[in-house]
Amino acid sequence: MVMRTWKWKLFFLVFLGFLGIGITISSIDYIQRSIMFFLASSETEHPSERSTNANLSAEVLALKSIVEKYAKINGIPDEVPFLLAIMMVESEGKGLDPMQSSESAGLGPNAFTSPEQSIKQGVAHYKACLEAAKNLHVTDKKAVLQSYNYGTGFLYWLSKNNKSYSFDEGAAFASQQAGGQKVIYTNAIANSRGNWRYAYGNMFYADLVYQYIENTESNRTEGGSSSYILPVDQPVVSSPFGWRGSPITGNGEFHRGLDFANPLGSSIKAIASGTVIRSEYHYSWGNHIVIQHDDGKVSLYAHQSVLIAKAGQKVKQGEVIGKIGSTGDSTGPHLHLEIAKSNDLSQGNLIDPKGVLGIK
Repeated sequence: MVMRTWKWKLFFLVFLGFLGIGITISSIDYIQRSIMFFLASSETEHPSERSTNANLSAEVLALKSIVEKYAKINGIPDEVPFLLAIMMVESEGKGLDPMQSSESAGLGPNAFTSPEQSIKQGVAHYKACLEAAKNLHVTDKKAVLQSYNYGTGFLYWLSKNNKSYSFDEGAAFASQQAGGQKVIYTNAIANSRGNWRYAYGNMFYADLVYQYIENTESNRTEGGSSSYILPVDQPVVSSPFGWRGSPITGNGEFHRGLDFANPLGSSIKAIASGTVIRSEYHYSWGNHIVIQHDDGKVSLYAHQSVLIAKAGQKVKQGEVIGKIGSTGDSTGPHLHLEIAKSNDLSQGNLIDPKGVLGIK
């Protein structure tokens, strides 16, 4: 009887052992699958931003390896294109302080004695901007870039006031800091806004940086899934659709379209296939082209220096129809793009081009 009881106990212990192993294996498998699912979900919900550069100077390219070195040390190797673009805006890679970062270290302007010192501090300052944005839940890359110029106080201001980044918010911050004081500022991007800025930092800074960035997945001016395409390469929106202060009179006005600040003579492309119904001069639009598209919408391209497409001509999507200029009511080279629901171009029939173009 004792022997039989012992055998049953032994069997029971062996059974529990196998059961435990089975549970452990199942648990490990479940944990592994859960981790894989979590990682996959994270990759889906938070795609990494991949960017490259355009139009960098030889001086900036010569310093690229040093930028890469300090970006790696700071754990931000994917930010190298933005760091190089910042350097282009600051100095085009020239001088001993190519990232103009000495003041962020508490020193005077141009206090560094070698480009490497400047880059080391510039990368550290940029990382501080990234970390501040993350901690404050500010997600717009342009806000980070603008804070390189303004300082991280700009990010705190956005967060405190529950604001998302936009050019107008950046200008409002600069206006506060400068007490509304303005200074003359001539630049291809600033031209369409009257050739001035507030006397604090540079409210055009983020857009200036993005002139040297391409292939980015951030919420830069990019086309989304729309069947329409962007009318210019490397676009930088200098003035949005809707109410604004006129760059000419300073009075409030309804801005009928979207302004793209691209260099004089840059190509303008048809945003969709259609028929040119107007190619002529207008006192306000200057040299402009109007295209009737197959879905009924109409697009207007104003202030051109050269009109290539002619009235009655059928054009394909992406075909070059003219060149950037500053004709008509314009303060500098840019493309003013309007989109209407039909060939009625009255204000009530206009559509915000950002939505049609799929701009993020």
